[in-house]
Amino acid sequence: MEYLESRPYTKLTTRETTRLEHNEVLGQNLHTIDGAIYGHNTAVVDSLENLKRFADQRFSQKLQEVMHG
Repeated sequence: MEYLESRPYTKLTTRETTRLEHNEVLGQNLHTIDGAIYGHNTAVVDSLENLKRFADQRFSQKLQEVMHG
């Protein structure tokens, strides 16, 4: 995603990413993953799948932009 969109996603906090993307669902997924990393929440499979879907959609969108100028 960083190379695709030239944004420093890996350096942003969950709050910063949510504000940048204006996407509350993305923010909720990131928050759940934060809970797994920093807490004891292990129910993150759905959130990880949603993040993958988000990245796949962005990739497809960028691919269409490149293909159709």
